[in-house]
Amino acid sequence: MPKNEPAEPVKTSESAPSEIRRPGKLQQIWRWVCSHLAVTIPATIVLILAILATVPQTRYGIAGLFLTQTLPITIADQQTKTPVSDATIKLAGHTATTDSHGRASLRVPVGPATLVISKKYYETITRTITIGFFKPRESLHLSFQANGRVVPVTVTNWISGQPVSNAVIKAANTSAQTDEHGQATIVLPAGRAAVSANITAGGFNDLAANIQVVGQTSTDNDFTLTPSGQIYLLSNLSGKIDVVKTNLDGTGRTTIVAGTGYEDPHNTSLLASRDWNYLVLESIRDTTNQPKLYLINTSDGRLTTIDTPGPNNSISLIGWYNHYFLYDITTYPPTGSASDKLKSFNADTGQLSVIDQTAAGISNSSSGARQYFSNFTLLTNQVVYTVNWETTYGDTSILGTVSNSLRGIQPNGQGRKDYQTFNASQTSYGNVTGYEPNAFYFSTTSNLADSQSYYKFEDNTVSTASSAAAQTAFESTQPTYLVSPNGDQTLWSELRDGQNVPFLGDDDAGGAKQLTTATGSFEAYGWYTDNYVLLSQDSDALYIAPAATGNHAPRKITDYYKAATSLAGYGYGYGAQ
Repeated sequence: MPKNEPAEPVKTSESAPSEIRRPGKLQQIWRWVCSHLAVTIPATIVLILAILATVPQTRYGIAGLFLTQTLPITIADQQTKTPVSDATIKLAGHTATTDSHGRASLRVPVGPATLVISKKYYETITRTITIGFFKPRESLHLSFQANGRVVPVTVTNWISGQPVSNAVIKAANTSAQTDEHGQATIVLPAGRAAVSANITAGGFNDLAANIQVVGQTSTDNDFTLTPSGQIYLLSNLSGKIDVVKTNLDGTGRTTIVAGTGYEDPHNTSLLASRDWNYLVLESIRDTTNQPKLYLINTSDGRLTTIDTPGPNNSISLIGWYNHYFLYDITTYPPTGSASDKLKSFNADTGQLSVIDQTAAGISNSSSGARQYFSNFTLLTNQVVYTVNWETTYGDTSILGTVSNSLRGIQPNGQGRKDYQTFNASQTSYGNVTGYEPNAFYFSTTSNLADSQSYYKFEDNTVSTASSAAAQTAFESTQPTYLVSPNGDQTLWSELRDGQNVPFLGDDDAGGAKQLTTATGSFEAYGWYTDNYVLLSQDSDALYIAPAATGNHAPRKITDYYKAATSLAGYGYGYGAQ
């Protein structure tokens, strides 16, 4: 090659023509899988599980990681075919206890598992079962073989005689529950004649009992539970007037406020709120010889003073409305200021308030006049009463233009309203008598014509009443209507053939039905919850009965001391009727 000719360039890979190489099928699949991991990973897991699920040995084990099923089980006694309550069921790490119908249910993983059912004095059941993928159509029924004596037991309500369901009977280290018929079977050691037991149920007092170990139904194994709660009343068994409490069947009688010996039978009263949370006691308890008002909180029996009226003052108890207690204090002779003060005490807050009072007296050189309250009637959320003026010598000219009125006010002191007014020198208010709850007749007297007119107060409205109906009501003894705590029912008694017969009605005493057909004279006394009514007999024996009509004989609670003081109002407090 000539020296002056350029050398031929050397070929390198960079200058060589490029060759396009396409990836193979496996590489393409791999690249797609890597770029779609959100889809391919779950799909792969599902595929693997599907493959494993085709193998019988692994199918339930894998499904059990994700799937559960509810298995209902019913256990019955092999001999009596009655349900076995309080049996312990263990399955797949879960535990349940059979109810009064021998039933229980467990939610467990699907697949095979060991079922163990046990209870004292029964042969333990152990078996392997398989919980399937689909919900069972019916409960798994199993029979329990007793190795003791199967004893039937019945539990009823002491007051009503109705069965008590879900009562728990514990005896000899085993237990059973009653069904809706108040019945249960409990297996006890066959070698014993009787065993001690404890029977409990919600809303009832516990009962210590002895169960006879017999294999057949026996009245010796019929037991009654008393609804829980206490009644408060006056008693002079000690020679003093005490405040005592007792269970609803008369047991557990305890003195909570002992008498001091200064009590006056004519100035001692006890009045309970409708829920029995509070009591008001009017009593003379010291050397001042003056009656005072006291509050008793039934939750702890604590006694506190509400009011000390002092000399020349008299107390007229009106009654409870919810947790407000209303009463009137009269000062006589008037001292130039108000002679009557209507007071309200809030038991929840301890606040005592004067919610109304009479005007100052009127006088001239020859005569005088005072205003006074009377005829208190406690209605739904208000007390209604008459406001009258009276003169010293019957000289009405001194009254001028002042008015007499029929007035109402709420227990908290709000909503005061005069429903009717008359010129005091011409017309005055007479008596009041109730003809149904929250309604009453009243009369007025014309000072000019010496004549009477009759009206009725109902639904917060005054209207003219039939003279014949009103006069009949005034001339006869009208019932004291006692309103239930929820306000839906009314209890009262009427004189029939010389016997007081109790009746139940709705909130207006409509739809009256005789409470009981039991012989004897029973007066309405009060309510204990909305389920039971209290009745008195011979004025010194207290009874209780279910708040339902029928052939329920009232059950005696206890004897008690009947207060001499009567209520000025009616219907919303219990204990001083």
